Amino acid sequence: MTSLAYRFDTAAGGIVFAGDCADCAELRAIAKGAATLVVACTHFGSSATNQAIADVITGTLEVVLILGHSGVRRVVLTHLNSHFANPEVKERVLAEITRSYTGAILCPDELTSLDLAE
Repeated sequence: MTSLAYRFDTAAGGIVFAGDCADCAELRAIAKGAATLVVACTHFGSSATNQAIADVITGTLEVVLILGHSGVRRVVLTHLNSHFANPEVKERVLAEITRSYTGAILCPDELTSLDLAE
């Protein structure tokens, strides 16, 4: 499956918008050194544990791997499914990612606008 990602370099730093995608060398490369990565996160663990979504969309494990490789300072998790919208579950998502990532993590509700210049 083909996915798209876009990188915009601004005075405030690079911002990468990844579509529904899996972890791959191309995404890691485009995110390298960016200030912000906007990426889908729809499940816990790895996509490999759920064959229906394998190689299609990132879970918490893939997000951590991309962040670790790219050195991104802030991540915006998008496309959180309805299960992830539950506050207790969202806390678990954040806890799982912060075990390996020390940058800023944002989990906005769908249709929320963010000022990424801050």
